[in-house]
Amino acid sequence: MKYKFDLIQNGYTICPDSWGMKNESAVFHRIYYVYGGEAWCSHGGKEFRLTPGRLWLFPVMQPYTLWQNTACPLDVLWFHAEIEGWLCLKLTSLEVTAGSSTFHLLEALKELGAEPEHFEELKKVFGVFLSLAAEQLPGLREVNGRMQSVLEYINRNTERELTVEALAEYAGMDRSYFSRKFKSLFHMPPNQYLLAKRLNAAALRLTAGASVYEAARAAGYADEKAFSRAFKNYMEIPPGEYRKSHIVQP
Repeated sequence: MKYKFDLIQNGYTICPDSWGMKNESAVFHRIYYVYGGEAWCSHGGKEFRLTPGRLWLFPVMQPYTLWQNTACPLDVLWFHAEIEGWLCLKLTSLEVTAGSSTFHLLEALKELGAEPEHFEELKKVFGVFLSLAAEQLPGLREVNGRMQSVLEYINRNTERELTVEALAEYAGMDRSYFSRKFKSLFHMPPNQYLLAKRLNAAALRLTAGASVYEAARAAGYADEKAFSRAFKNYMEIPPGEYRKSHIVQP
């Protein structure tokens, strides 16, 4: 399965003492390949050790907390990416066997990421890597063609004020059935997902250097003040501050 994506930021890092986050609800996919160190994640009421030698994929719009033992910091290859549809529906870990195709792709990504002039080549390799990783994620097989087309429709129309009724009509389903089906697949009601995608589009614009006004337009808001209120309520930070400070760590 191929994915359309925007690679926001990437790197290889031995994390500083200040690394960590609490109740992060990322508007992008966070993907780690852990080389070493001692770090943990709390998600869905459970704690997980970020085991070295494994690929860790964090879901979008679901809160999680990350921390490390500063005496043995996290050694990680990391990616922030907006991916059309959802790569995973919950925190997911995949084994990466030394010498496997996934292993070699990750090593290539590490080398390419060290040279900014190779960014376009890096994106091509990252696309191959995503396709290979997706083959190991059976949970996404639940997303049938009709519901996948709804996600794609939402992604194409973040600047419009879409409604659940319009999405149900697009899917050819009764509104109530559509809402139940959507929530059963994606663990949130469609109106919440619509809001998340609109604010996701705004956040991506902000991290790319857009003004708050431009980000509001990208999210379909004609009123900048209404956008700022919605953004702060959802992200717990005003859009101007997010623009200055967000994505400062892996």
